[in-house]
Amino acid sequence: MKMNPKLLVASFTLLFTGTAFAGSPPDEVVLDLPFPTFGFFETFFASGNTELDGYTVTDAELFLEVEILTGNAANVQFFMLFPIDTDPSTEVIDDFGVFTTGELLGWSGTGTFSETFDVSGAIGAGFVADVIYVGGIFGEFGSIGGPPGDTGFVTDNSVFQLTLVPCPSSAAMMGLVAPFILRRRRRK
Repeated sequence: MKMNPKLLVASFTLLFTGTAFAGSPPDEVVLDLPFPTFGFFETFFASGNTELDGYTVTDAELFLEVEILTGNAANVQFFMLFPIDTDPSTEVIDDFGVFTTGELLGWSGTGTFSETFDVSGAIGAGFVADVIYVGGIFGEFGSIGGPPGDTGFVTDNSVFQLTLVPCPSSAAMMGLVAPFILRRRRRK
């Protein structure tokens, strides 16, 4: 059976990740989010954590480790869009992501390569549970039936985590304002 290379590029995987909470979610949640696999296609993820929608990111970590088996690590392209809104005050979801190449990271040849990314720009953003986020790790691939080009895999050491806390509610804000209202009433 012949495969159309364009179909390979257009194919994708949709993964659902989620954490079920008995009752209400805790005050702080650390989400381990999945990575795409090394290959021809982008991977789309749906978090499934609807009870965390609107939580605020207080910490973020993105560590990628890739084992390059054949080809040249300089050819690797990596991107990851986060399931967050960096400006929840607007109607549009303002995304945040990492886009880089092995060449920009100084990688070359075969072997194990890793990078810890500065993702401090995600801190303070709102988690958006119903956004499907996407990632991809690509190399230079040979033609179908020809040499494979760059091949590799993401190791189990890789980490993509978001630490979330509930967004302050208007009820909590009213709790701060109520003593001032009561005090004012007493003075009358």
